[in-house]
Amino acid sequence: MLMDRYAPRIPRDLAAGVYQVTVNDFVIGRVTVKEVERLMTAPTMTVISKKVISDQFELAGYDLKDDSMTLHWRAMREVDTNYTTFIHVLDANGQIIAQNDAQPRNGSYPTSLWVKGEYVSDTIKLNTTAGATIEIGWYEQESGVRVGEALKIKP
Repeated sequence: MLMDRYAPRIPRDLAAGVYQVTVNDFVIGRVTVKEVERLMTAPTMTVISKKVISDQFELAGYDLKDDSMTLHWRAMREVDTNYTTFIHVLDANGQIIAQNDAQPRNGSYPTSLWVKGEYVSDTIKLNTTAGATIEIGWYEQESGVRVGEALKIKP
């Protein structure tokens, strides 16, 4: 018995519908592609930051509440990697007192699906009240390598 694994990518511009999955002309299944609603204009946000991380992501702005933070990202270009975002709430000594690491929208909308210029809002439940600084950034989950330099904001 020979076994192999594949991680096929669905093109960002593939039309919604049901598609057959084939290997060497054999149909091995079907996949349903749903339409992706993309936001190409900036959403309403409390704080506008327009801070760029690397050449890939811009933190266009954010909304901050005691128990959550909504990050409004803009894709600077298309990427093939599914990056993970991190938020660290730091105390006055720079120690992490709360944190969240997750792919956008709890993994339901990975960065490999974003198109250039698209805005993606991501709400993270996190206690931000005790923090002196909030550190925000991206990394590649498998290697742990960060993308660009993390942003630091004062709540």
